[in-house]
Amino acid sequence: NKIKSLQKQEEQILLQVDQCDSKIGKITAAMSDPDNYQYGEKMKPLVSELDRTKSELQELMNGWESVHTELEEMSEHET
Repeated sequence: NKIKSLQKQEEQILLQVDQCDSKIGKITAAMSDPDNYQYGEKMKPLVSELDRTKSELQELMNGWESVHTELEEMSEHET
């Protein structure tokens, strides 16, 4: 059934969102480490990874919004 498929997709997206949030937290913590922020060569890969992860998070949120909207519309039509 389409609704169950969308619900499963929504769960998977939200799990990936949580993973991205966790990764952003770890990267941010690493960036605040004096051993890293004092040296540009250590910060560059962290900044790149943070940018990539934030972009991935934005794509996931866009995907979630699309799936969530579709689920809401289907639920409204069922009632």
